[in-house]
Amino acid sequence: MRLSDKTKQTRHLISQLAKGAHTHLVTTHRDPDMDAIGSMMGWVACLKDLGHHVHAWMADPIPEWLHLQVDVGDIVSTIPQPQYDVIWVLDCPNDKRVSNLDALRGCQGVMVNVDHHVDNTGFGDYAVIEPVSSVGELLACMAHEAKLPVSPPVATWWMAAIVADTGRFLFPNTTASTFDTVRWLIECGGDMNHVTQFLEESLTSTGLEAIRQALNSVRLDPTGQVALAILPDGMEEGVAVIRLLRQVKSIEVMAVLRSLPSGDIRVNLRSKQRVAVNEVAHQFGGGGHERAAGLTLSMPINEAAGTILTALTDALS
Repeated sequence: MRLSDKTKQTRHLISQLAKGAHTHLVTTHRDPDMDAIGSMMGWVACLKDLGHHVHAWMADPIPEWLHLQVDVGDIVSTIPQPQYDVIWVLDCPNDKRVSNLDALRGCQGVMVNVDHHVDNTGFGDYAVIEPVSSVGELLACMAHEAKLPVSPPVATWWMAAIVADTGRFLFPNTTASTFDTVRWLIECGGDMNHVTQFLEESLTSTGLEAIRQALNSVRLDPTGQVALAILPDGMEEGVAVIRLLRQVKSIEVMAVLRSLPSGDIRVNLRSKQRVAVNEVAHQFGGGGHERAAGLTLSMPINEAAGTILTALTDALS
């Protein structure tokens, strides 16, 4: 387990904020993934174990595929009070990724930005940015450094965040430090069996049908190196579709599109080696990591598909 010298210099401050503050608000980005929810719920439980008053806040509903443990039901959709000692914003490269930014800006408190995206803007009163596998790994390292309590539920949430964001330890963001962190979380009582069963063996028959429809929508560029899929409305199995596309040897970069309730189109991008998909996402106001990024487009979904397919094909040329 390791943290950069810069973050180690702030560990006393983080420890002071975590241990000394009494009221906390914890949030993460819109359209959450397992790293977002796992990091948030683990940090909330860790702070509660210190005896503090903590609220987990997300303006949008949490998809069923992220309900790893029962405490996910404790997330509130409106900010319960106007002021907190500390506001923790997790896994957001910029504050605009928060689903109701106006509500967050209307809440008073010291804001701490904890993230692992290299393009993080450094917003907030304090920023802890580490290019590790996941915010789950970062928080676990912070907790280890600050000697914070890590119960089995906390460890399980953070393990799920790490497992998901490393692609089950297959992505290049998996390091020796990542495995050290997971080993420590298991020692803290984290339930890896529950994590793997939930992530790997909880697909419903409805989800299976949704994946079938998504695979029927797949478009390839003329070289067969770019793949794009459109998810049917209401589908939550986008990660499963991406994992299947990655198994095709010739496919280098892939995109999965789905319609949001707002009418906008959410685009998730992944690549194997040759394309920095965060650079593609930046062209459209999005962002993320070199091998995993996302963006939102305001246009019909077929037009969005053509736009993204062209952008990814150009990035490969």
